[in-house]
Amino acid sequence: DETARKKPKVAASKSTDTAVDRVNFRVLLHEEEQPNAPKLERKLFTTSPKLKIRHLKKHLAALLKLDKYDSIYIVLPVVNYTLSGLSESAKARDSTDAAMRQDLLCDQELEDFMTLKDIYEQYGMGTAWELRLLYHFSQSTIVDGVVRLVG
Repeated sequence: DETARKKPKVAASKSTDTAVDRVNFRVLLHEEEQPNAPKLERKLFTTSPKLKIRHLKKHLAALLKLDKYDSIYIVLPVVNYTLSGLSESAKARDSTDAAMRQDLLCDQELEDFMTLKDIYEQYGMGTAWELRLLYHFSQSTIVDGVVRLVG
């Protein structure tokens, strides 16, 4: 009788595990991009955390009706520091804590080989929060921690 009661718990935990295998993220056009740049109609996505940035670019190119994806750049904006809850977590910790990741306090251009899971792991705050990514088509440089588009 006791084993029969435990089985549903195992099944329930399996279904929860599959729900965890999905992440929500929002993709927005970089605010400095040219006004005539192609814009996504749909901005909120749910997918596997194993999705690589390269595959995200391919998907965005298809949605934007572009032939190639090599002109699309993906930026991890500093706003994720707040969205993840990491900023509140850092405030709660001792200010002398040296474990703070300084690179999360500025925009980062993402490499094609990175996965969404890699990005979420940088923050160490789980995957329940909505990641925000920016896309653009211009060359960029980082000035004072913020991606600036050039040309």
